[in-house]
Amino acid sequence: MSTTPPRGGEANSVNDVVALVSATLPELIDVLQIKLTVTQLAPAIIHRSWSYEHGGVPTNERLEFLGDAVLGMVVTEQLFTRNPA
Repeated sequence: MSTTPPRGGEANSVNDVVALVSATLPELIDVLQIKLTVTQLAPAIIHRSWSYEHGGVPTNERLEFLGDAVLGMVVTEQLFTRNPA
């Protein structure tokens, strides 16, 4: 698989997304100080609309929904705990 990013920075296929991620992955790993692979990182940056336009490529939408629900629960619990009536 080629890791050369597409011209103009536009991704037209999953391989293009992987190539874009591969090009910036080392810097991102350094900043985040965590270990990621291209296959783990690519779905995190694929927007749902792009996925549908390119054949239903997997996205992180389900995990994003779960994360939002968990975050909402934690914030609500903290608000009620710290601000009793």
